[in-house]
Amino acid sequence: MGLKKGFVNGAKVENTVLTATVILKPLDNASESVGLNNKIKIKTNDWLGNVTVTAVYRSSNNSYFSFTSLMNALSSYSQLSNGGNNPCEYTDCSANNMDNLFQSQDFWNIANDLQKEDDKNWLKDNVKDSSNIPCVGAILNAMANLNNSVANALRCNTGGDPGFSSTIKSANLGAGVGGQTSASLNPGNNYPITINTYYSDASTLSRAATILHELAHAQLLALFNNAVRGGDTASQRFVLENFGYVFNNDQPITSNFAFQINNNQGHDAIAAQYIGPLAGVLYEYATSQGLSVTAQYCQDLMWSGLQNTTGYESQSWSVKTRIADAIEVERTGTNGNNDSRKGSTCN
Repeated sequence: MGLKKGFVNGAKVENTVLTATVILKPLDNASESVGLNNKIKIKTNDWLGNVTVTAVYRSSNNSYFSFTSLMNALSSYSQLSNGGNNPCEYTDCSANNMDNLFQSQDFWNIANDLQKEDDKNWLKDNVKDSSNIPCVGAILNAMANLNNSVANALRCNTGGDPGFSSTIKSANLGAGVGGQTSASLNPGNNYPITINTYYSDASTLSRAATILHELAHAQLLALFNNAVRGGDTASQRFVLENFGYVFNNDQPITSNFAFQINNNQGHDAIAAQYIGPLAGVLYEYATSQGLSVTAQYCQDLMWSGLQNTTGYESQSWSVKTRIADAIEVERTGTNGNNDSRKGSTCN
């Protein structure tokens, strides 16, 4: 079967598992969009195995789905493709054309370019600024145009595209935190983010690092939310194997659960899974703004808010001092060592 950019029509949902002969069809009218949060596994024939799809539009008679991941079909070629880059989403992948396709560099280049465009649109469409902090909107706009995308950094260790939306607000949260993400098990996977105005002199680098940190929280909350609320054993196994959380059968679905994830396991998971990928985003953002920084400096800034984690505590005293100095000078403008901040004024 040929897989081209399009949507699956004529599928039938049975006990939350979609079984169908997959037919692809262009989507002409998406005015009744149901969002990108309802990911459903479908079982297909032959070489495809299981595929994860997302409902994007529902009319009175049909449901339409867009391919977001070819979970197993490209496993033997995984070394050629970054996480989330699914070339068959955009290109003919009929069985008799597979060998030629996978040997064509144009095939991978086209798929990669289209994935980047999807990632750019994800940030623009799903992360909105309603804060009173002048530089937040500009930071989001700049990040939406990076080659090293926020969406790719968030997906790299969770096995799937970001499945949430966030609105960024601002408030005085007092000393000690750069921001916070509202933790709740909501069916829409919308997690409001608040940036702390207590640090009124925080630089653009400090604000950007905080935004990335909070988006990682939202990604993890969406993952846990789906596993708990959906009761999907595959999701629960993934959470167990990758984040060390064991689900109890009697675990109540309450906001307290998400709060614990957000403030305890969440920080350890971010430290273990996201420091490198998010530091890469921060570094490209900084250089795109003409800031003179090193990759190490950006990685140091991504430890902000993670100082109580095992990963941070395992660092040497000299490394922790270097990290603390970088965080403090970008957050307040001074760190007691007369170091100059590298970020620009947030205006």
